[in-house]
Amino acid sequence: MHASRPRPRVLSLPRPSLRERLLPLVLLLALLLALLVARAATAQEIIALAFPEVQGTVYAVASDGAGGWYLGGDFESVGGIPRSNLAHVRSDHSVSLWDPDADGTVFALATGNGAIYAGGCFSRIGGQTRTHLAALDRETGMATAWDPQLNRAVHAIAVDGARVYAGGSFSRAGGQERHRLAALDAGSGQALLWNPDADGTVRALAVDGGRVIAGGEFAAIGGQARRALAALDRESGLATAWDPALAGSAPRVDALAARDGIVYAGGSFSRAGSIERRNLAAFDASGLATSWNPESNRAVHALQLVDQRVFVGGAFTRVGDLRRDRLASIDRTTGIADDWNPGADARVHALAVGPNGVAIGGDFSKIGPLNRHRIAILDFGSGLALLWSPDPE
Repeated sequence: MHASRPRPRVLSLPRPSLRERLLPLVLLLALLLALLVARAATAQEIIALAFPEVQGTVYAVASDGAGGWYLGGDFESVGGIPRSNLAHVRSDHSVSLWDPDADGTVFALATGNGAIYAGGCFSRIGGQTRTHLAALDRETGMATAWDPQLNRAVHAIAVDGARVYAGGSFSRAGGQERHRLAALDAGSGQALLWNPDADGTVRALAVDGGRVIAGGEFAAIGGQARRALAALDRESGLATAWDPALAGSAPRVDALAARDGIVYAGGSFSRAGSIERRNLAAFDASGLATSWNPESNRAVHALQLVDQRVFVGGAFTRVGDLRRDRLASIDRTTGIADDWNPGADARVHALAVGPNGVAIGGDFSKIGPLNRHRIAILDFGSGLALLWSPDPE
């Protein structure tokens, strides 16, 4: 008989505990989190990683000229980052550290003279007491020394070199009595002698050569009877002979643009003089409505001209015979809506044009089939919402 061979000894190692198995994963996650925090600190930006559902409204949008956007409205955060009524979102989807922290709603934004002008219903902004109108540093978000001290809300701003025009519901501006419309010195903030004295709220402004076009809810302005829309002499503030004579149950103009002697107006109205024009119209140098007649079935709140196109936003669902949910692009010659048809599920209040597309702000939560909460960037050609969704809250 052969002697049996001894069996080789097998070393039995103790099984690692659950805690020991998870420790490398925890360390890896901690390292990744540290890298993200370091990147945000060194790059001076906060990346909007999560886009929660939000409640709020964007009333104003302005391009920063580099593919990003300044936002104004009634919101508390953007992309999960606390921002009170004002924010700057860069082209790479990051929410910058620019944070003026307005304590009330922002209705209007404009750029000029190296600053961002904000108007609305606030009393503190950019770390300073500023009532309803302020100039903010483009880099820091701090309020500049410019302080015109208006006593009520501002709804419209137009920057014209050394002049800043403001429209709203105020009765004092720049140290003087100014009813709802004022021209302010861009250096001192003092009111200029220009004083059209509107008898109702001014909601839209456009500078067109030697005249200032004003729209709103007034019945008299510049010393003349003018319903909702008027042209004012840039030097005297008096109303010119130009008089579109808007009519309707309560005519109102919310949006203006001017080019080549033609003024485009959007709002809530049904007639211009003896001519039927529903909520959107163009007027020639004499004040008469041109043949351009898109016919929006509901109010138009925002309007921008780009080459031969007129981009509009509002509460409408049809333009002419075509279904267009609150957004449309209209040919400047024919007045017919083109194929650009993004479709918003709720009202659009603001519209601006930048190098990477058309920015819109409002009350919506969807653009077409895509979730876009109150702010979206739309492609010029297709109208599709681009991959950019900071979600104001």
